[in-house]
Amino acid sequence: MYNLPDERIKFIHNGASTIGLSKKVLDNNPKGKFILYIGRINKMKNIKNLLKAFSLIGDKVEHKLIIVGDNETTLQTEMKHAGLSAEIKKRVIFKQDIDEESKCALMKNASLLVFASLYEGFGLPPLEAMACGCPVIVSDNSSLPEVCGEAAYYVNPQNPQDISDAIITVLNDNTLRNELINIGLERAKQFNWTNSATEHLNVLEHVIKHSSMPLEKKLNKFLPIFEEKISTIRLEGRNS
Repeated sequence: MYNLPDERIKFIHNGASTIGLSKKVLDNNPKGKFILYIGRINKMKNIKNLLKAFSLIGDKVEHKLIIVGDNETTLQTEMKHAGLSAEIKKRVIFKQDIDEESKCALMKNASLLVFASLYEGFGLPPLEAMACGCPVIVSDNSSLPEVCGEAAYYVNPQNPQDISDAIITVLNDNTLRNELINIGLERAKQFNWTNSATEHLNVLEHVIKHSSMPLEKKLNKFLPIFEEKISTIRLEGRNS
């Protein structure tokens, strides 16, 4: 897109919250078993097909579907478009404005997280769920295979039946569940803000070293960026 040689391009991943790896999180477990979605509620997040998939397995599992998002009105519209029965609607629970520890408590206690977006630029919730020991089902498109690697079960987000089959498979196959959990915990450790900030610093150091800009201008331009990245590393170190 930028017509640059590969050696001049550096890909740096975002970090994910490490709170799931700490011992601070309380097990605020909602009553009963549940499947979890966390994220914005819009068409790109494909909530309608998630709801359709949940409806398809409604008589096969006892789980509720907890949706943590930002817009209950849009969720109600998506539920209407999904054609849910009155009984299934009762098992869909909406939560909003929860803090990080409450979010991780949900992830720790969920049977699995489903993140069947139509498109993602990165996709933090699956990584955060992995850090909390929660198996994840994600779309087989955009950035998600790169981010999740072998630590997720992949589905076609356009196909509610494929999503529902995946949910049943992960719920019923304990060997697969444990494998996803263990690989996910290791995968999540690779995406932390310390690594991300350090990689940014390395790129900045390389740019400064090879720049023809006078030293004073280099310092004026890049020193504030260095200080910001160092602050990020220190903050992450205190919180981890």
